[in-house]
Amino acid sequence: MQLVLDYKTDGVALHPFVISYLSHLRSRNLLTTYDEFSGNYTVRPITVVCTGNCPVELVQAQDPRDVFLDAPLDKLDKVDYGWEVAPMASMSLRKLFGSLGAWNLKNAKRLNEIKRLVKIAREKGIKTRFWDAPS
Repeated sequence: MQLVLDYKTDGVALHPFVISYLSHLRSRNLLTTYDEFSGNYTVRPITVVCTGNCPVELVQAQDPRDVFLDAPLDKLDKVDYGWEVAPMASMSLRKLFGSLGAWNLKNAKRLNEIKRLVKIAREKGIKTRFWDAPS
């Protein structure tokens, strides 16, 4: 299960509280972890992913890491981390394309941009997620 925590406030102030709050799950070995030193990635029942105002530097600093990042998909080509920090990257389709009133995935330019973003993510071992899709 993925537990996605959307940081709406100051992430630097909030993140230590999240780490502390998860201690009861951590002590029961329920959280997926990544050990930077050994390179071991241990999948457990709950993978915690923070999004929104989640500070990447605090996610990277946690070792072993049991809170991961939902990276901004449109900025993956400018970051130096991969799946071990951000197993998932996402973005709003509305942000990507603007107004979706004329939504059309058959539009070659739109489709090529989605393919480009997904390719960058795959090269880093990161799964993709799009949200704010038309209803």
